[in-house]
Amino acid sequence: MSAESDRGPGHAPGNARIATNAVWTLLRYGVNWLALLAIPPLIIRDLGKESYATWTIVLQIAAYYSMIDIHIQTAAARFIARSAASGDRAELNDTIASVMLFLLALTALLIGPALWGTLSIDALFPAIPDALAGQARVSATIMLLGLAASLPFTAMLGTFLGLERSGNVTIATVMAKIVSVGLMVVAVKLGGGIVSLAGCFVAGIVVTVIYYIRSWRSLREVNRVDLRSARSDIVRSFGAYSGSSFLLAVCSVLLVGVAIPIITTYDFGGVARYALAAIYANLLLIPQSAILWVVLPRMSERSRSNDPDLMESLLLKLASLSSISLACITSGLVAIAPAFLGLWVGPAMAKEVLPLAIPLVLAQFIGLTMHPYRVAVAGTGEQLRTVPAILVEGTTTAVLSLVLVRSYGAWGVAVAGLAGALAGVIAHLTVSVRLIDSVNVSRRRYLRFGILLPAMATAPAVIASCVGFDAFSPYAASIVTAAVCCGFALGFLWRFSLGRADRRELQSIAHAAWTRLTNASVFLAKRPER
Repeated sequence: MSAESDRGPGHAPGNARIATNAVWTLLRYGVNWLALLAIPPLIIRDLGKESYATWTIVLQIAAYYSMIDIHIQTAAARFIARSAASGDRAELNDTIASVMLFLLALTALLIGPALWGTLSIDALFPAIPDALAGQARVSATIMLLGLAASLPFTAMLGTFLGLERSGNVTIATVMAKIVSVGLMVVAVKLGGGIVSLAGCFVAGIVVTVIYYIRSWRSLREVNRVDLRSARSDIVRSFGAYSGSSFLLAVCSVLLVGVAIPIITTYDFGGVARYALAAIYANLLLIPQSAILWVVLPRMSERSRSNDPDLMESLLLKLASLSSISLACITSGLVAIAPAFLGLWVGPAMAKEVLPLAIPLVLAQFIGLTMHPYRVAVAGTGEQLRTVPAILVEGTTTAVLSLVLVRSYGAWGVAVAGLAGALAGVIAHLTVSVRLIDSVNVSRRRYLRFGILLPAMATAPAVIASCVGFDAFSPYAASIVTAAVCCGFALGFLWRFSLGRADRRELQSIAHAAWTRLTNASVFLAKRPER
């Protein structure tokens, strides 16, 4: 029996499955972003900017963990997808047990140094106000312990993603965010500080773990996890792959994880502004992250053929398709930023956040033009060879941040991120592409379809934002401008970036996604017959 058919009747084939997983994954990342969107104005209004800035510093622990965890998730999903593609049920179960054993060992190894860091957070960030230093230590420790306890269960998350069961992960995420955000709102209204916020955060983690354990029974492909079935060869192989992923995570910390610490040291008053701008810019990550988790299992399966030409064909196709969402959403974010920020945090705060939000959105856009390439490389297991380019991007960002923050504060760090993203794209095209053996990448074609055409499609929105940079009052005009810019980006890329076959396939995927959404809404609205 094939791996495809062995996944059971609940899995739709082809474009229908892609659409289903895309919808679930978009929902998961969308809910995450909405949760981040809901809390800051509440904390700023009820607890003050200093408390929000301190909470942002504590959240860096979760941010660093996420940078590591996302690479572990990628590694777990890749290994499990490849095992599932082999059609060998025993190998699949051995792989899951081996991954979980490795993560248990990793947790035991890292918990000590991490605890030292959380208990010394006020020493690491001396700009934290003395009145909040004790709360910062306790909050950071609570958050760390919750995250550490959840790390071994990343094996379950990776299994759901590797078997293309994105719905399980999304439901867990939605439940966790409803619980944590709801508790945070209550805690703030009752006068709780950042310690109570950390407890609410951990409550969401507990909900996620409980749901994963309960959902495990629905997987027909796997048995109960038995760590005794872990195989040393798989543990070593996964450890080697995860080692390269961990190095990439360290590079990610260097790339985006130094901004808040640098601003905290040189411009503590700018922490809140930068954090709000980063939340807004991170909306751009939602569709691209969805693309990662929808495409990665299939890329991993295709990589078993060891056909570099096939991988190049898939890469260019992915670049053309993903450029549409990238350009359209970037255009909308840039054009509607004044109106959105004004409604979100108020006109006064929006004027402080906007100068940081625009360069951060553009930095995300530039960096994400290489996202399809990174997905393809992760699918083949050669992601370690992209480290030189990532180091170039991270080093450029860090050095320029340290230079510019002294004169321009948080805005200088945002501009440094934009310059670092440009340096990273250049380094990928000139260095890492030459080092990858498993994908024959035509730099000229990728430059055209993955970078230049999306940039041209986004140009009108950037020009509009420069012309109306201080226009905070006409919300209707901002909405119309955003709609026009998104429409131009979509039409431009539909005409110049996609071939006829790509258009038909995209229409098929969109139709399948729409069908599933409408079927779900009808199901939820249908009343039981008496």
